[in-house]
Amino acid sequence: MKMGFRGTRRGRWVIVLLVAMLVLFGGVLALLAYVTGAGALGFMPPQMSAAHYTPKDVVGDLGGMPVTIARHIPHLVEYDGDPGWGEKRKGPPPERTHASRLKSFGVHVRYPDMATLSSPELWSEFEKKRLYDHKWLDLTIQSGSSYPGDGYLDRGYQATIPNPERHDSSSQYEPLPSPIKGLELYAKRGVNPRTGVAHRYEWTDGDLYIHRNREGNVTTFIRCTFRSGTEHYSSCAQDWSMEGHGLGIDLRARYAPDLLPQWQDIQARVSRFVLGFRDPQAASERSPTR
Repeated sequence: MKMGFRGTRRGRWVIVLLVAMLVLFGGVLALLAYVTGAGALGFMPPQMSAAHYTPKDVVGDLGGMPVTIARHIPHLVEYDGDPGWGEKRKGPPPERTHASRLKSFGVHVRYPDMATLSSPELWSEFEKKRLYDHKWLDLTIQSGSSYPGDGYLDRGYQATIPNPERHDSSSQYEPLPSPIKGLELYAKRGVNPRTGVAHRYEWTDGDLYIHRNREGNVTTFIRCTFRSGTEHYSSCAQDWSMEGHGLGIDLRARYAPDLLPQWQDIQARVSRFVLGFRDPQAASERSPTR
């Protein structure tokens, strides 16, 4: 029995549709492999990994401490002597050893368990985090030529807060009762006469929180900025030094404002996390430097 013209055309369309579905299915599988594939560069798209992450463990001198850091932990790693942004390296990259001075790198960790981006599940959780309410810390670690020197928190405080004659009145800070135990709060002084809004809510500098030790020295400096047009914080950035451990390391943790009351625990956990980079087997290779 011969198939009519309509039957022939219908059969061709069925074949075309099946082929299209197979191509689409293959594309979906390829995309999933591209996004979640766990390769040598970590659990993220290859181009992003190549641009931000190292293909092997990071070794170097971190503020006087020999370290070996698993490859999936740091991103945007920079050593002293590396070319700046937009510059090209002259010659091949030098061989990195525990004597190579690290300048800066970033790390994403989840608070309070300090998990890193070591699996597709953690990457998925990190990428789905909410803007103002989540548990991930964005760490910036600086040492080497980027370390501002011991006592820089005191110098930053002196340059910012107790010098009311250096700036106009809208840039002056005043102490306010602090809602956070252990911290002093300083906010921009006065009200904008044109809008009737307090200067602290209009300026991008935000509020400043300070912690001092028993000697009166500043050991923690936290800046919390406001969401535009509101009296609510958008994020906080906490700075402290590892100089108490004999290390030239500047640490900054950025986090959602809901975590501000846990500032002491954050500082303690991050400090232990960074000290965990120490490579005890490398201590005999070199003498600590700052």
